[in-house]
Amino acid sequence: MLKINLGNKERMVRGVLGLVILLIAFFAGLPDTAISIVGIIGSVIVLTALLGFCPIYFIIHRSTNEE
Repeated sequence: MLKINLGNKERMVRGVLGLVILLIAFFAGLPDTAISIVGIIGSVIVLTALLGFCPIYFIIHRSTNEE
């Protein structure tokens, strides 16, 4: 099981930021390759927000969760 290492504020910020990045990817008229790259980045950010787990934070032993 993944240990939650993101606090609620950071999860909200990541969720909003990820959605904005996804909107940019689909509506900014980017070339196909750029849409794929930006879409993947936005999806990963949204996924980390939903799960509350950041693998990079796990690797560097960091947590913003107040528990």
